[in-house]
Order: sequence, then C-alpha cells, then structure tokens
Amino acid sequence: MREVEKIIITGATGHLGSHLLRELYKSGRKKLILLILPQEAYRISEIKTLYPDVHCVIGDLCNQESLENLFRGMKDFSVIHGASLVDIGDERENMLYRINVEGTRKLLELAKRYSARRFLYISSVHAIPSKPNALIHEVHSFSPESVEGAYAKTKATASQLVQDAHREGMDTVIVHPSGIVGPEDPCRGHMTELIEGILSHKISAIVEGGYDFVDVRDVAKGVVSALDYGLSGETYLLARKRVSIRDMVKMIEETTKKKYHLTVIPKWFILAVLPLVNLYYKWTKRKPLFTKYSLHTLWDGVRYSHEKAARELSFRTRNFSETVFDTVQYLLYKKIKE
Repeated sequence: MREVEKIIITGATGHLGSHLLRELYKSGRKKLILLILPQEAYRISEIKTLYPDVHCVIGDLCNQESLENLFRGMKDFSVIHGASLVDIGDERENMLYRINVEGTRKLLELAKRYSARRFLYISSVHAIPSKPNALIHEVHSFSPESVEGAYAKTKATASQLVQDAHREGMDTVIVHPSGIVGPEDPCRGHMTELIEGILSHKISAIVEGGYDFVDVRDVAKGVVSALDYGLSGETYLLARKRVSIRDMVKMIEETTKKKYHLTVIPKWFILAVLPLVNLYYKWTKRKPLFTKYSLHTLWDGVRYSHEKAARELSFRTRNFSETVFDTVQYLLYKKIKE
C-alpha cells in the first residue's frame, strides 16, 4: 500500500467525485486539494463542513493560470483526475475536446513538472473499442478512430495521453468505469434523471436494451484501491454486469411497491422519430435522455470484464438491486425534503 500523501483531485463535486472524496477521507487521506469550478464555489462551505481538512482551489481545466495555482508549491503528491464533460450527443464536440483532452494534457504537463508520485486518470469504458455482444477486456493503447461518439473519442485521446506519459517515465494508472448509478448524485446524470422520471411519472415509456451498470460507491472504492495498489502503466475496468432497462424498472417497482405501466417503444419506431426528438430537445434546451449514441450502447450487447480489477485491486461490486433500492430511497427522501 502506498504511503499517505497529498492528493490533488479534479471532479470532486461530481457524482463519482463526491463519493471518492468521502472514501478517501474515510481511509485517512485528509491532505486533499480540490479543484473547484468558479460556478461551484458556493459548495466550498458545504465541503469544508464535511471535510474540514481539505483545501479548495477555484479553477478550471481550461484555465492554465488556475491550474498553476493548484500545483504551485506541491511536493510529495499524487493526482486523481476525474473531471470531465460527459455528453451523450455530438453537439458540444469542441467543448468536449477542450475539457477532456486539453485539460488532461495540461494536468499531465504540470504533474510531470512538479514530480507527481502518481497520476490516476478516471477514463471510461467508452474509450475502449467494442464489438456487438463481445466481452471486453483492458487495452493499453487508445485511438479516437476506433470508438464511436464525440465523448468516447475524447476519452480515448486523453487515455492515450496518459499512456504516453507513462512511456516517458511517469507513474500512471487508468481506470475505466462503466455506467455509474447510485444515490447522492449532485449532477443529476442521465441514469439519475431516468429513475427520477419514472418515479415522478414524467417518463411513461422506455426502450429495449441494457448496459453494464455499476454502483458509484463501488467505483469510488475501486479508484482508491487503484491509487494504492494499481500497477504503474496498467488499466483497469471497473464494471459489474449487463442489466436490462426492463429489469431495472422491475427493481424500482419492487422498491416502491408500485407498478409503473411503461410502454416499451420498438426499436424501429425510435430510429424513425429520433431526428424529431433531437429537434425537440434542442428547441426546449433540455438534456436528452436518449441519443443515437446512447441507444447504440443500449443495443450493442457489449459486456465488460472486471476480472483483472477483482484480482489485482480486490474490486468488488454489490447486487444491482441494492444500488437501485438506495438510489430510489435517496430520490424519494430528497423529494420529501424539497
């Protein structure tokens, strides 16, 4: 196990980041330096109340000066880079590239300049090429040309930057979470919005298909384990198993003791109306729950192996019904409080 040291963390206010912060603090790591976006500065008081020893630096991955402030004077430290823009569409390609690729490049340069002991990058399974119905394992090189969608391409490019840094002598580790689900999601991600929409009856229809969903709390533990025990230059899939949308709805019904009479929309119909749906989301400026890219992932039948993470990181995952139960209970409790 690696000795306790200072840890720079990006993305600590996100869904995974907030659970990671809790996991690190619980494990005795209290010398934490967080990069907080200017628009999230209001959350600093809340963070300091929960974790009084952490240090917060207001900054942005796209702002070189603020990143310099994050690293200035740092010695004997590691970096956990979890901040990224997650987008299932292709409309914000330039922003995705600036944040996910150029932001990672800037952090790597500063980590190298200030002699970081380890650089841990939280990538995504989408950075890895896949084939329909295949079982995917770890890879050690990445190419944006081999994956589909703007988000996946930026994560593949950033992952290769990290691998290149390792080949140049930096101690790096990459983890690839699959579809993260779980309670206490401050960013209201797509799966949180889907479950919330079903609970509130705002969503009355679902699509066929499924995905490899994993509990956010298990991923947070996996990240900490990768920081401590991951082998330099290695990559690890933090996944669980494929779960269908139908089965997830059944788990929601079992939790609430209610029936949600949801229409299952045929694949052919979705493909026919998708252009109109996309126009609607653009017109209303709402975040789409489904896009051509997300539908592709629901229908491709891809599975991800976490055998290596289980073997080398002691990565363990809970039953997904527990994840759904806790997420539903949290959302219902939150609604009562509001």
